[in-house]
Amino acid sequence: MNSFDAESTDWLCPNLRSHWRLRQAKAYGCWVLQATATAHRLRLQECEVYALRHFTGDLTVGDVQQLCQEKFGDRIPPNFVLRLLAKLVKMGVLVPDHADAPMRRVGLKAGVRWSQQWDGQWILGSPDGKHHIQVLPQHKPIVEQIGQMPNAALAQRHGCDPIHVNWLTQMLLQKQMLEGMELPATTHRKWTPFSLLFIKKPLLNPDRWLARQITILGWVWSAPVLWLLCSFLGLSAVMATAQSVDITFQGQVLIQAYGWRLLLPFGLLSMLVVSLHELAHAFTLKHFGGLVSEMGLLFMCLIPAAYTNSSDSYLVSRWQRCLVVGAGVLCQIVIAAIAFWVWFSTANSSSIHTGAYLLMVAALFTVALNLNPLAKFDGYYLLAAVTGINNLKGRSFTLYRAWLNRQSSPEVGQQRWILAAYAPLSFLYLLLVFGRLLLWLVSTILTHAPYLTLSLFGLWLIYYIYPTASDEPISQPRQKIPFQSGSAPTQRN
Repeated sequence: MNSFDAESTDWLCPNLRSHWRLRQAKAYGCWVLQATATAHRLRLQECEVYALRHFTGDLTVGDVQQLCQEKFGDRIPPNFVLRLLAKLVKMGVLVPDHADAPMRRVGLKAGVRWSQQWDGQWILGSPDGKHHIQVLPQHKPIVEQIGQMPNAALAQRHGCDPIHVNWLTQMLLQKQMLEGMELPATTHRKWTPFSLLFIKKPLLNPDRWLARQITILGWVWSAPVLWLLCSFLGLSAVMATAQSVDITFQGQVLIQAYGWRLLLPFGLLSMLVVSLHELAHAFTLKHFGGLVSEMGLLFMCLIPAAYTNSSDSYLVSRWQRCLVVGAGVLCQIVIAAIAFWVWFSTANSSSIHTGAYLLMVAALFTVALNLNPLAKFDGYYLLAAVTGINNLKGRSFTLYRAWLNRQSSPEVGQQRWILAAYAPLSFLYLLLVFGRLLLWLVSTILTHAPYLTLSLFGLWLIYYIYPTASDEPISQPRQKIPFQSGSAPTQRN
């Protein structure tokens, strides 16, 4: 490498300590850069020695140049460190590594977005809207300065533990919010039967399509439409209550006439309702300026449904987030109301009458399922949005863990009592619902197919225990630099 462009000042100065060391040659009255494995050495000037002491893999060319400029002033040229790098490359101390596409210093990616929450905490969103992390107010300046100096110096400046700064760095890296560092290699977890409980398959990024449609549908979120919708739903509720006996009787007649054959059309209509429900989330979030980066299929206990990545709602206001979460449930209620009026106004013998009834029941059933705050459905996220407590479930169990360990409570004020009430209710729900479901599943399998089940379980156990190459530990991610340290120079001074 014989030349450097203006962007070279953002390169990280490499760490030479693996193959080279600085030592004072008293016989020659100077400092030399000595190879650790051979007798090769390179004579250095005082300013070069000072610069190489800062070649630790943490500082950029610009950082080292500034340090040298402060110490030696006008005695060194403005491109002193770049010339030193060229000299090291020429003498074989450094070997260019992908010099045409050097890696920048570590730092936040362009386009990351900050949003302050009502309780003073900050939410940081990735440029693509897929990932978000919550940051305490005192940690915001640390996050913004990651990469500008070594983590140890950053921790000392802000008076915190370097381990915590490293943890923040790793968290930002995992959420794809940092540039200048490689994403650490990950191992694929071995398949377990519990994987069937939750399968997510992304299909598309609808953000551009939603942005085009929202300019046409913006009137949907206007005040007149809201009042009209409230009136329609109120009238529908009154009429449905008056027809409650006929609605119940219609269900009994259909069950007696069709039995299990109703499951297929009911399931298909439920999928339609859930798909429209997810579109309501997506359009509402887009209306408030958020990013909708992902839509796809979701299988819960092998039951198919649609999903929308609406996590960018964390960056909008608290009230807008409530509307984004509630839009899906409101859409289902509107569908149920429309289906009721179609059922009410058609003849009993028509297929439209039966189909409208099934659609109404499917919409109401999915509403009841979605509004459960003890499972991570819309009811849970709506409760989190209303109370302003992000990560409601995790923080509630963390609170009890602190109490059991006789530590000070990490929560204060009214939030502490909400979390204290939520954790036991969530635990009982998991125990009663999933515990009974697991017992029923085990009992059914052992009753109808015990030998086949035990054989399959034995094969899976062998597969799970047998070690593979991917089970080997993964080394920590390393910063890329545009040079690699050579073990010996090609020529001596």
